[in-house]
Amino acid sequence: MSNIRIALITALYTSLLDGYSLKKRINRIIGDTDDAAILAIVALILIMYKKNKAKGSNNIAEYIEHKHILEESHSAAYKIQRKEIGEQKEAFIMSDIQANRLDNKWFYLCSAHADSAKDHAPWQGKIYIDENCQDERCLALARKYHMKTYQWVIGKPVWMVTRPNCRHYFKSLSYNEIEGNSYENLVDKYNMRRQVGDRTVMQTLKGGEDIDIVIKSYEERLRLHLSMNRVRSNDFLRSAIQKDRILLKKWYLKKKNSNI
Repeated sequence: MSNIRIALITALYTSLLDGYSLKKRINRIIGDTDDAAILAIVALILIMYKKNKAKGSNNIAEYIEHKHILEESHSAAYKIQRKEIGEQKEAFIMSDIQANRLDNKWFYLCSAHADSAKDHAPWQGKIYIDENCQDERCLALARKYHMKTYQWVIGKPVWMVTRPNCRHYFKSLSYNEIEGNSYENLVDKYNMRRQVGDRTVMQTLKGGEDIDIVIKSYEERLRLHLSMNRVRSNDFLRSAIQKDRILLKKWYLKKKNSNI
């Protein structure tokens, strides 16, 4: 979320508290922007505002205190943020595919997690082939084991690794690395079996980039909570701020240790 999006969410919260025109407050914030992400979040905010306003102005404070507005506001803001992060991951994955092709690595082994989402469980711990592979040996191996393509598993409808919060990851492999080995052996060989998906592994990013993205998301969430709390503090926001700070402390330490 950018500063302007945090301002929009805060505007929703403020308008519900003081009854000031939300449209005027939003127009003052966004001006003549044509940013699609900002306009999308404005539309979501207006819908939420009208929905809750229709339930009776006398109940607005009650809705706020019972988290409805806060949680829906978070959902709207994070939906935009997750979309942006997903686009970053997709760009990385596409560049990674190009590099692997130069190294003749046409296969992708997916990690296996005991706590996998149910719709991802059938597709984990398996090998996939790059749909652009022209190597006949690789294609013959793919036909023998009925492999699906890497592009299929990371796209619709599975969205393996590209879906927000997916903790699976892939290892690229050459023909010689997988020929004569079973999926199970390869998953164990490369230590890709997990009881719990590692939160420091996010959508195949390398190095510290994944940790930086997690930290950024928590920092922005804290800024949103602090902004709303300045308008009117309540137990929900105070608890959220405390939780954000605890999580950030944990991730700052994790990043520090990863750089040692």
